[in-house]
Amino acid sequence: MRSLKDSAVKHALELQRLFFHVAGALLVGATYMATEATPREALMILTPFAIGFIVLDVARQFIPVWGRFCNARYTGVFMREEEQKRISGLTYALIGMMLSIKFFPRDVAAASILFVGFIDPAARVVGVLWGRMKIGSLKKTFAGTFGGLCAGLIVAASLAL
Repeated sequence: MRSLKDSAVKHALELQRLFFHVAGALLVGATYMATEATPREALMILTPFAIGFIVLDVARQFIPVWGRFCNARYTGVFMREEEQKRISGLTYALIGMMLSIKFFPRDVAAASILFVGFIDPAARVVGVLWGRMKIGSLKKTFAGTFGGLCAGLIVAASLAL
């Protein structure tokens, strides 16, 4: 088993990014599920933050000074290397959250947000720490897939209670 004390493992895990992933899912998904906010009210709260982030993220691609600042400051913390020259995954996640809230019932929208927020990080941690066998030519491992499946089952079971 690989150790969390190993700097290469810490880098591969992207711990700050994973924490941000889970915290965002909890903030949006659990709050939406636990409150009586209508989809319209939830979108009135989420949309300004999403638009602000999306504008800043897109601006990274067109304003060189801003792009260099963001890439130097956030790559390895919140952004992956490959996101330097493209739109961040968070932009797509925010759009997905807003679309889920807009078009699906509360329980389905909240569950989908929580699933994404927990399954991906769990799969990453398990895959990096215990994954040895790759799935075909993908960068994914059987262990990571199993870790994501277990996280999904735990989220599903907790939502069913």
